[in-house]
Amino acid sequence: MDAIKLDVKDRKILFELEKDARQSNKSIARKVGLNTDLVRYRIDRLKREGVISWFLTFVNFAKLGLTDYGVYFTTQKLTRKREDEMINYLTNHKQVSYFSKLGGKYDFMIGILAKDVLQFNDILSEITDKLGAYISSKDIAIRIVLFHFSKNYLVGTKEMKGELPHFGGKVETVELDELDRKILNRISTDARLDIIDLARELNTPSSTIALRIKKMREKKVIEGFFTWINSQSYGFQNYELMLALKNMSKTEENKFYGFCKQHPNIVYAMKTVGKWDYELGIEVPNQERYQEVLSEIRENFSEFITNMEFVTIFKHIKYNLYPF
Repeated sequence: MDAIKLDVKDRKILFELEKDARQSNKSIARKVGLNTDLVRYRIDRLKREGVISWFLTFVNFAKLGLTDYGVYFTTQKLTRKREDEMINYLTNHKQVSYFSKLGGKYDFMIGILAKDVLQFNDILSEITDKLGAYISSKDIAIRIVLFHFSKNYLVGTKEMKGELPHFGGKVETVELDELDRKILNRISTDARLDIIDLARELNTPSSTIALRIKKMREKKVIEGFFTWINSQSYGFQNYELMLALKNMSKTEENKFYGFCKQHPNIVYAMKTVGKWDYELGIEVPNQERYQEVLSEIRENFSEFITNMEFVTIFKHIKYNLYPF
């Protein structure tokens, strides 16, 4: 499939949507220098062409008493039909928040949301009971916190990247009622859904819906609204780099975070517990640029790095921070 060509206006629209998926077409139009109808048309086209995958409501599940467990696994005896069945099963699993197809050391990766390690073990056992004949090995990482970084390369800016929604942190429990849960369920992968349409769907006044969303934002259950941009659609390659680090002080860790945040090709950083200490998402136009990024990381942090592994991300299949 040929890479999609993005013009300057497309890139500016994507850059704005990534920062706030719920901002109005009128607001975006003012920022990018187009009229509202043209912005609406371009967003619809970018969705049709697969540049925009999801408009995500960034639910910080840590506020709901949950932790994210990443499971990387390799497969065996997997025919095309069995792979399709596996993908369908994991895509529809109510505890799976993320799912991608990989290349390299692992074949697939899933994120599982669980209230504790015992529940995680039960969920993983359920999955392996269903798919165990096709899983040959697996590694697990507990995700402590994830930060997304804006794709500055879209617009060529060299300014420090802005703050985007994140998840993780201290696990606590914010109580949600049935209406809150229904709202999150509907907007988790459709953050631009109009409040009036949502109110009609839930048979609830739009003012009530707006107030509930506002309160969930105040409680940090909703961290923001984020657009998942499929960079592979316009010819970029996606990698996940896993780093094992040692003897890194808090000062050095802050320096590492700052490096990731300002780097034009690093689009997220996850702090983890397990085999690795960090997982970095890297988007580059070609493999040569990827090797340059690796060299930059080694040059700045070689004294702390004990191991580096990476996988190619072929396809992001699911991303839903409230999949229940």
